[in-house]
Amino acid sequence: MKINKYSSILLLLLLFRIHIQAQTNGESLIALRNISIYPTNISEPGSGIEKITDGKCWNDSEIFHTLWSGIPVQNITIEADLEGNQKQLDKVILIPRSYGVNGIIKNAELWIKEKGKYILIALIEGNLSNSPIQIELDRSIKNPEKIKLVITDSYGDSSSDLYMVSLGELKCVMMPEDAITRGELLTDSEVFSGLKGIALKTGITKQDIEKMRVPALKNLATGILNKTFKPDSLLVQTHAYLNPDVLGEKMHIGNGFSKYEGITGIFLDKGVHIIFVDKTNDIPIKLLVPDWTRKPPKGIKPDEDPLGWGLKKEEFILKEGVNLIHIENAGNAYVQYFVDQNPDKYPPITLHFPTGQFNGIFDTTKGDDDEDFNRLLENSKSPILDMKGKYIQVAFPVESLKKYTWGEGVELIKNYDSIVGMQRYFSGWDKESFTPKNHILVRVNYQYYMFRDQDGIAFIDGAMRLVADPSSVFSGDACWGFCHEGGHIFQLKHQMTWGGMTEVSNNILTMFCMTSLGNKSRLASENRYTQAKETILDKGISYMDFPGKVGANTNHYGGNGNTDVFQRLVPFWQLYLYFKEQGHPDFYQDLMIAMRKQPPIVNDNKNNDYHNMLEFCRLACEISKTDLTDFFERWGFFYIGEIDVNDYVQYIYNVSAEDIESVKRDIADMNLPKPKTDITLIED
Repeated sequence: MKINKYSSILLLLLLFRIHIQAQTNGESLIALRNISIYPTNISEPGSGIEKITDGKCWNDSEIFHTLWSGIPVQNITIEADLEGNQKQLDKVILIPRSYGVNGIIKNAELWIKEKGKYILIALIEGNLSNSPIQIELDRSIKNPEKIKLVITDSYGDSSSDLYMVSLGELKCVMMPEDAITRGELLTDSEVFSGLKGIALKTGITKQDIEKMRVPALKNLATGILNKTFKPDSLLVQTHAYLNPDVLGEKMHIGNGFSKYEGITGIFLDKGVHIIFVDKTNDIPIKLLVPDWTRKPPKGIKPDEDPLGWGLKKEEFILKEGVNLIHIENAGNAYVQYFVDQNPDKYPPITLHFPTGQFNGIFDTTKGDDDEDFNRLLENSKSPILDMKGKYIQVAFPVESLKKYTWGEGVELIKNYDSIVGMQRYFSGWDKESFTPKNHILVRVNYQYYMFRDQDGIAFIDGAMRLVADPSSVFSGDACWGFCHEGGHIFQLKHQMTWGGMTEVSNNILTMFCMTSLGNKSRLASENRYTQAKETILDKGISYMDFPGKVGANTNHYGGNGNTDVFQRLVPFWQLYLYFKEQGHPDFYQDLMIAMRKQPPIVNDNKNNDYHNMLEFCRLACEISKTDLTDFFERWGFFYIGEIDVNDYVQYIYNVSAEDIESVKRDIADMNLPKPKTDITLIED
């Protein structure tokens, strides 16, 4: 049978649906009946609560979703009967929507009714992730009667203030008779002293160990008793990091910093694993196992992968003491230990991975050298090596690193660190004394050439010859690409990234890094100054828009149909060049700090986003102590009328004379001097 692109995608979706319905390792589902939701009448038509048991969660019509128009913030209770006799509940799985973020569960309570009484099983804290949440019960519950999920908070799209809740599937799982259950795990772990599983209680004998039912724990206890056990590299300390959500909110940027800070250096094969966790001081921590090497299905073009370009992962809530997890795809293990403030005040947490394999971390902050780097490559158990510097975290293929980076691991990390350090500096972080330990993650992907998402920066495998070669990181396409994607992470929302600036404000940082590293100015070498003068200055239009309508059906990708994004960059770079010449090289640092001291102008109508542009103009004059009215007038920042902006989505700005007169009045009231020269004539 001939399979074309579309039938291949349909086949993949079918296999995905079969996957979420089937249970592995002989597990079986307990059927849910008489499902109810409270409050009633909050479900979007066609996306009712019955959808959480249909075995499908690919699109919006296959998941439970509250009204798309939004609902009041409130607790939502889902309740159902558990059907059948001789059943045993061992695990509950919450499967979120397969893509998108609206309504993903952030906090919830899980209750099970046993012998006529509800028991609180778990307090759930979910990530902004499309990965399932698995809750292993401390003990098997025989003949459970009901399940109740009380959802107390959810995530939403950052571009919307609407409150929504969604859920793909709710699964109650019974393990096979020969499976290791958490209850058995807890019983066997009683032979160990402390929470780390590295010592036995006083008086434990060989006979006690023989009675243990979990093979991995039995082997561990035997090794400790015989004094042959050496935890060494399987014992890992993880440190607290500032929650990337909090970091983003504090610095008015997106959520682009690493979610994988807790690099363990442990590789976990597919299957059942045991993890000991020492005292957590009630801080919730998670284990993440990303699928770094996920590729599109055979016959599908990389950039048409129906599961998207993003990183897929398995995630598990970890508790103090012993934990049991089931890994579907082998991978490197990471611990998520995030706090909302003062991470240095939190003690490290120790984890023990008795069933894992040491893969290692190349960490230049601990003095690792190129001999260490080569040794890790030679002995790697994983196809991916973890690398870390002061500001950067890298997950690149071992084979690519052997080919392009052998003997130069220190140089590669140093170069990436230098660029991210420049971007932090240019954004005013150093001047503001904001120095979080958080890293930007750079990883391989197999879907698209390069992009930035909520997990950091991704380069396609075919580009490893550029981005894994230290000599190319500081120049050419590799340098521009990394600086550009990193610039997206540092963009201020919406204060310097109003509609029309998505591919502009990031490139202010890109230009700073590129030229600081000795590269030629792209604006000069590509004749952008002349083009911008002819296109914008000589025609008296807005720097964002050609006269006339772009049209709703135009391709909005990156600004097609409007002024070129590099032409839009010219006025912003001219400001940097002028103030640098005038002895104020920190112009943008001071401007961004001033912006962070006040909230962005955000409202329900994206077509009012231009007010952030006008506030940019006012603040630029205030912090530079220069009246830039004429400069902004020439470049069309003060254009009056309709501006039809094409920036991934369409914006239609209707700028009134009153809007412009108001900001001009504010600037005039400052009584500032004019620039010493015509800034519109400045080139690199």
